[in-house]
Amino acid sequence: MKSYLDLITISAKTHRRERRMTLLCIIVAVFLVTSVFGMADMTIRMEKSHILQEYGNWHVMVKNVPSDVAKELERQENVSVVSPYDVANYHLDEEYRVEGKKAAVCLTDEAFLTKIFDYISEGSFPDGKGEIMLSDNTRKSLSLHVGDRVTLETPAGKLEYTISGFSHIPAVYVSDAVFVVMDQEAWNTFSTLTGEEQNSAYYVQFRNGTNIRNSIDEIKARYALSDETLAENTPLLGVSMASRHSFVVWIYLIAGGLFVIVLMAGTLMIMGTINSNVSQRTRFFGMLRCIGASKTQIRRYVRLEALHWCKVAVPIGILTGILATWILCAVLKYGVGGEFSEIPLFGISGISILSGLSMGILSVLLASRSPAKRAASVSPVTAAAGNTDDGHVPQEIRAAGSFRIEILLGIRHALSDRKKLILLAGSFSLSIILFLSFSAFLDFAQHAAKPLKVYTPDLSISSEDFTCSIDRSLIGKIADTNGVKRVYGRMYREGISVSDTRGVDRVDLISYDDQQLEWAGQDVLRGDLSLLQSDACYAATVYDPENPFAVGDKIVANGIECEIACVLSDSPFNSNTTPILLCSETVFRRLTGENRYSIIDIQLKDHATESTVNAIRDGIDGSVTFSDRREVNREDRAAYWAFRILAYGFLVMIAAITVFHIMNSVSMDVLARKRQYGIMRAVGMSGSQIKKMITAESFAYAISGSAAGVVLGIPAHWLIFVKMITSYWGDPWTFPILPFLVILFVVMLSVGIAGYRPSKRITEQAVTEIING
Repeated sequence: MKSYLDLITISAKTHRRERRMTLLCIIVAVFLVTSVFGMADMTIRMEKSHILQEYGNWHVMVKNVPSDVAKELERQENVSVVSPYDVANYHLDEEYRVEGKKAAVCLTDEAFLTKIFDYISEGSFPDGKGEIMLSDNTRKSLSLHVGDRVTLETPAGKLEYTISGFSHIPAVYVSDAVFVVMDQEAWNTFSTLTGEEQNSAYYVQFRNGTNIRNSIDEIKARYALSDETLAENTPLLGVSMASRHSFVVWIYLIAGGLFVIVLMAGTLMIMGTINSNVSQRTRFFGMLRCIGASKTQIRRYVRLEALHWCKVAVPIGILTGILATWILCAVLKYGVGGEFSEIPLFGISGISILSGLSMGILSVLLASRSPAKRAASVSPVTAAAGNTDDGHVPQEIRAAGSFRIEILLGIRHALSDRKKLILLAGSFSLSIILFLSFSAFLDFAQHAAKPLKVYTPDLSISSEDFTCSIDRSLIGKIADTNGVKRVYGRMYREGISVSDTRGVDRVDLISYDDQQLEWAGQDVLRGDLSLLQSDACYAATVYDPENPFAVGDKIVANGIECEIACVLSDSPFNSNTTPILLCSETVFRRLTGENRYSIIDIQLKDHATESTVNAIRDGIDGSVTFSDRREVNREDRAAYWAFRILAYGFLVMIAAITVFHIMNSVSMDVLARKRQYGIMRAVGMSGSQIKKMITAESFAYAISGSAAGVVLGIPAHWLIFVKMITSYWGDPWTFPILPFLVILFVVMLSVGIAGYRPSKRITEQAVTEIING
């Protein structure tokens, strides 16, 4: 042996069991951080890919500006693409048709379909006024091919075109319509015939490496653009960390806070383990002092020993974390599918590796400071004699002999070492805070990735302009079709004039039949939904931050007074500015005089085939719009369950880490005090009393940690819930009883069984072997 530092490897071989526990603790902490942030990185990459496909690779859209402003934007160095976009017959309420199918006509350029979106599925962008592209659903429904001639029918006349290619535009599959894409030259001919004015919006994509936030602010300032004339691609800016949307900012802050908590939890776990590991070898460090090692050398020895552990544990933790990330990605990609089919399968996350490496190295260096200082500060004679705490019973505990002295001794052991108490209680509390915080994220996932509601249709039939024009008898005809499970209709009237005390002058009114009113019962936030089924004039409203209506408010429509009976958290409808009111069909007829439906929704049986869908489609005329939502529903269902699996999986991981940490900490702490327990047995304490003392000490750590965790975890849960759910969907915060009871049960159960093995080992060993060991 050339140096006392060579004792590190010798000590590792001698104390293999203790070394394994310390290594395992470091591996678990590094694994947790690596896998968590690896999955977060893979999910962000997947989400960005999905956002690019769903929303497009544009950063801002500029509206209502002259074309010369668009040209000037295109010349800026930080701008990559500026594409025009204009649509005629966007709502499909005018007589634009291609081969008998309703059509919307779009003006854009090639960059929009290749760089802003990746939408060209076959052929090429139109090159000349005689060419157009069609949405590729026409290849199947109309049996069209590249090069075919088609006729575009407009209210002003007909135009003949050659198909140059097909574009993959997801929205048209729901509406079962044709999307016609034209270049500027073809649009000029089209607008000359129809009188359609060009009012293009311009999609702007910045170059890679650009400070997107500063570029947006610069454009707004230079051209004096308002929020009405400049729209941001909030989803893309959100994953690019460039959004100032309050909701996205709160997600940033909460994610950053949870990042810190995860790092702190892992660091405290390692610190507690190393502290116990070093504490049980006080005699060893005392012997080093006796043979001449200085305090500085002792501190250096402990720090180098900690780094020696890292050399083995950190790579294992990182590799297992990467492997776990790959396995989870494979499960999501091939087991769940849908949106998760875009998740990277064998991606390497630099941020997760860096986080795991930082966790391992920084935490052990921080963890070794306190025990190294303790080992160096003890006098050689005292340290060589054994643990500096000789295990004597203080006067106040001896005087309480009738109150189970072993319980009081266990509590004293826990409270006597403040640093250890802070480390263990702090790590317990952080586990509780993490569990409660992520349970709030589970509630968020429940809203963000909504499960399919019971009223979600597979097929829909709607009037062209959502007027009440669909005959009620159509429901009976569709219900008799083989493979149809349920059919239900709604009447709709937009912008009904009302008078009330809230300053609202118009509302959107929608009817529900008895079945839909029953379904709406699960979304009631406040009030009594059953009043809508009475003969009196009652309505429900849907929560929105801009909706001023509350339970008890009254409106007057068509000379009839109607009272708000309840507020719902959700409905199948969205309204940007006008409040939504839901009522029974009887009340709707009373307020509007209408009796025909605006939309009919259809749910299919599990065994329904395409023949069922075709039969329904063939049974309707061209005056209504047919929509097929089956593929969208499948994707939504897959996304919902994937989010739930991820959220529950992370909660289970936190619970498992909590159990492991508690059991490991208690075991290491018992080993560190082994000589004291031997002395207590030598003076007459029974094995049963030893077990009770260890259990009492463990529960002291758990109770103090649980108290701190609850005091901090409940406000954390409230903050996340209010900022991410209440402010967006209106659901009021309620005390998380189930997550609270689950994590407390996990902690207390773990503590109850944690001391069993080490206490059994101590009680079964000979007293002399324990004292001299």
